[in-house]
Amino acid sequence: MNRSLARAALFSSATWLLPVAPAAFLIPSTAEAQTVCSAASLTTLGCLSGVTTTATGTVHAGTTIVTGPGLTASSATDFIANDTGQMTTTGDNEPGSLLTAVDNLIFTLNGSITTLGANSPGANLTGGSLTIDLGDVTTQGVNANGVQVLSTSGPASITVNDVQTQGDGSNALLITGVGDINLQANAISTNGINAAAIDIQSNPAACVLLGAGGCDVTAAAENVTTNGFGGIGALIAAAGDTTVNIGVLQTNGDQAAGLSLSVDPTVCAILGQGACDTAFNVGSLTTNGANSPGALVRGAGDIDATVGVLQTNGDNAIGLDLASDPTACIILGAGACQTSFTVGQLTTQGAGATGALIRAAGPTSGDVGVLQTNGNNAAGIVVQGDPTACVIVGVGVCDVGLTANQVTTRGDQAAAVIVDTVGDITTNLGAINTSGDNSPGVTLAVNPTACLAIGPGSCIINDQTGSVQTGGNNSPGTVVNGGSDAVTVDVGTTNTSGGNSPGVVVTGTGPIDVTANNTTTHGDNSAGIDITGGGGPVTLTCDTVETFGINSPGVDVSSHGAITVGCNSVTTHGADSNGIQIAGDTGPVAVNVGKVVTQGPDSNGIDVATTTGNQTIVAAGVNVSGAGSDAINAAASGCANISITATGPIVSAAGTAIQANTLCGVTVLTQPGAPAQGATAGIDVTSGTGATITLNDSVRATNGTAINVDGAAAVVNVNPKGS
Repeated sequence: MNRSLARAALFSSATWLLPVAPAAFLIPSTAEAQTVCSAASLTTLGCLSGVTTTATGTVHAGTTIVTGPGLTASSATDFIANDTGQMTTTGDNEPGSLLTAVDNLIFTLNGSITTLGANSPGANLTGGSLTIDLGDVTTQGVNANGVQVLSTSGPASITVNDVQTQGDGSNALLITGVGDINLQANAISTNGINAAAIDIQSNPAACVLLGAGGCDVTAAAENVTTNGFGGIGALIAAAGDTTVNIGVLQTNGDQAAGLSLSVDPTVCAILGQGACDTAFNVGSLTTNGANSPGALVRGAGDIDATVGVLQTNGDNAIGLDLASDPTACIILGAGACQTSFTVGQLTTQGAGATGALIRAAGPTSGDVGVLQTNGNNAAGIVVQGDPTACVIVGVGVCDVGLTANQVTTRGDQAAAVIVDTVGDITTNLGAINTSGDNSPGVTLAVNPTACLAIGPGSCIINDQTGSVQTGGNNSPGTVVNGGSDAVTVDVGTTNTSGGNSPGVVVTGTGPIDVTANNTTTHGDNSAGIDITGGGGPVTLTCDTVETFGINSPGVDVSSHGAITVGCNSVTTHGADSNGIQIAGDTGPVAVNVGKVVTQGPDSNGIDVATTTGNQTIVAAGVNVSGAGSDAINAAASGCANISITATGPIVSAAGTAIQANTLCGVTVLTQPGAPAQGATAGIDVTSGTGATITLNDSVRATNGTAINVDGAAAVVNVNPKGS
């Protein structure tokens, strides 16, 4: 069959040159018939393949397989093209479609475009505004982008079905320019080095002139895959709102982030609050290479991240890396830079691959289902508020709310949850588990100095955790460092295995309220519950506490203000490990405890010291067996009243059962069923103003005096059941 091409050239907008004589092309016999165009009117060029162009320029319509450009058009005004055929170019520098319009460009391709050569994009499209609807586009050569779009005034709307590129430096979609950009795609894939699937770049200077809402970017795709080094899934540098929705996204090369989204902070600060928000939603996101984060976001506005399943498999491949620009956020003001993230399941495999890293300059809220990291230096969740931005913008700007069902880390230097901010912290955590050394379970901290600068009530901590388990050395279960505002900690079961790994550690100068269910530590220098207060009241409510290591008290509380401790049972096994030790000051101390057992030397059961703070101790049973260990030891360096009530047996195998020393009064009461038995003494009291001892059970000493009283006069009441 004879195949030919007729070309028509337009020298002006009013005159068409009629077709010239056909020029023959040698093409494979399997190819479809060539496209033949003719001048249908003074303003329309009709093509047998279905291409209709309205233009004021020059149009060249190629055959199905050509040695030059496929379809080339240049228009001084508008351009409209519709193509239903299949287009293939074989040489270098031969785009499938090269279309340019000064004003509006509308191009519809219901067929396909294929280019085989280098520097041969499938579609190279330039217009003031563009409306593009393409079928399938494939390129084979290097530096051969699939679809390349330049918008000079905007907006640009691009719809594509399937875009595939094979060569290095060949992005599947490259969209640049001015104005709003809207991308809708089905399947996008690249195989070459430094070949992004989606690359969208807005012009910052032009976007400033357009104003807020003038350069928004929306991108949606069903499937996105890259296979080469540097093959980012979606690379977007915007100067306006950015919205990304992807079903399945996977990158397989090193330095190939799944998402890399950024905005120009200078432009965003000029455009104002709400002009540069970033939001993305990905159903399944996987990166397999080193230095390939799942989502890397740099914002200067709100950030909203949602991922169903996220997994990174390479070293230094953070799952979520979200950060706000502090300087821009300060300029934009309160409420401008909120960060929220929601992840159903998040897993990282490599070293240095933190699950979620959030560096905020505004309020942060997170909701995580199941998160696990497996490498060293791979924390689970880290949220950090910029202190300068938090203080300048003011109260409530850097509050953090975090919910997580399960967080697990397997490597060394891999904390499960870290929150460090200047604002309120509210957590609702489920099961927390770490295995490595230097890997605490939950760490929450505020900057006291910065919090004071903002004002009272600005840095309240409220932590609720279901269970915490750590396996390594230097890996405490829960650590909370508060300021002068209230701290509330509610922890279920805590179990730490390593040395220097206390169960619960809380510090603060304001009110502290700790509730702990079952707390167990196994290593040396690992207190069960350690609380350091300031002038505010400290309240501890606990179920069971047990420690096994040396220098590991069950409960260790120190504070200047009021202290209240209530526990069901406390047991320690190591040396220098008091059951309950309290270092108070002028505030009153109240202890109400069930059974206390210590087994190591120099390990008192209950040890309370104050200056002038009154002491009230109620114990249902204390049994200590180590050398140099008293069952109850209460001392005040100044004038404080001490009251001790035993409702169960008080026994010291090598020391004193009950010992009290103060410059003021002492009251000791033993109830029926509460004998007091010591080695050196049963009850030993020194008072400055007088003592009253009432016995409803026996008091004895195996190697000393049953009752010894020094100081002021004492009254000893022996009731019928006492002896």
